[in-house]
Amino acid sequence: MVSKQIVHGEKDLEIALSQICEQLLSKHPQLSEMVLVGIRTGGVFLAEWLRQKILQKRGIDLPMGIIDITLYRDDWTRLSQTPEVKKTEIIFQSKIRMCF
Repeated sequence: MVSKQIVHGEKDLEIALSQICEQLLSKHPQLSEMVLVGIRTGGVFLAEWLRQKILQKRGIDLPMGIIDITLYRDDWTRLSQTPEVKKTEIIFQSKIRMCF
């Protein structure tokens, strides 16, 4: 029997995500040129969390989009023979430069 173990608790996750947010803000202070795009599904939660944190810290509500990469995954055939492709939602217009 395999025992389950919690590697990181809620508090640890909050600390790690806050550090990511701080690094993002320090590396890219020009928020007027930034947008957030989350990859379905988990990346959407991360992008929304970052959006809310930045709104709290800087008072700026960044544009956010969602992209579905289902058909570009190398493991989609293992997930399902008929993958469900969801809508990509990038409805903002911006001069986007890549920020990593």
